[in-house]
Amino acid sequence: MFCRNCGKQLAEGAQFCDGCGAQQSVAVAPVAAPRSRSGVVIVAVMAVAVLLVAVLVWAVFLRPTSASDYERRVSDEIDAVLDVPTDIAAVLDDVGQGEGDKMGEQDIAALTAVLDESIETIANARGTIDSLRPPGEYKKAHADVLAALDELSAVADEYAKILEKIDPEDTQGDVEDAFSDRFYVGADDAFRAYRDLSGALDDMGLDSFDAEGLIDEDLY
Repeated sequence: MFCRNCGKQLAEGAQFCDGCGAQQSVAVAPVAAPRSRSGVVIVAVMAVAVLLVAVLVWAVFLRPTSASDYERRVSDEIDAVLDVPTDIAAVLDDVGQGEGDKMGEQDIAALTAVLDESIETIANARGTIDSLRPPGEYKKAHADVLAALDELSAVADEYAKILEKIDPEDTQGDVEDAFSDRFYVGADDAFRAYRDLSGALDDMGLDSFDAEGLIDEDLY
C-alpha cells in the first residue's frame, strides 16, 4: 500500500506513514444488518398454528370418548340390534302358514325388506361403535363388540342369499326342505354372535342379555 499523503510505499495494513507521519485510512468491518422482526413474527405464528392443529387433531380424532358417553352409545346401538331376531321372526310367522302354500312375491318381498332393514341396522350399529374411541379399560371389549357385529352381519347376509334363490312358485315345504339346514346353521351362528355381544357388555359392566333365550324364542 502507499501513503495517501506522500506516496511512500508502506507495509500492508500500516496505520501511519513512517515518512511523513500521516494517518492512513483503516477499513471498517461492515456491521451486520439487524435481523428482520417480521421474520421472527412469521416463525412464531407458524409455530402457534402447528400447535393449534395438533391440539385439534387430538381432540377430534385421538381423545378417548368419556366412559359415560361411550357406555351410553354402545348400549343404545346394541339395544337396536337386539330387535333384529324379533323382527325376522315376526315376518317368518306371517309367512309360514302352510307347507303347501306358495311363497309368493308378497311373502318374499316382506322377508327381503326385513332382512335389508336388519342388515342396515347392524351396519349402522357397527359404524357408530367403530367411530368411538374407547377408554383404555374398554379397548378389548370394544374389539369384541365389533367382531360379534361382523358375525351377525354375516348371518344376515347369508339369509339374504337364501332369499335370492327362492322362487315365488316354490311352496313353503320346498323352501324348508331346501334351506332348513342352512337356516338352523345361521341361527346357531347368530346365537354365538349375540353371546359374544352379551359377554362384551358384561366385561364393560353394562347390562347384558340372555342370548340363548333371544334366539330360542325368536328364531327357532
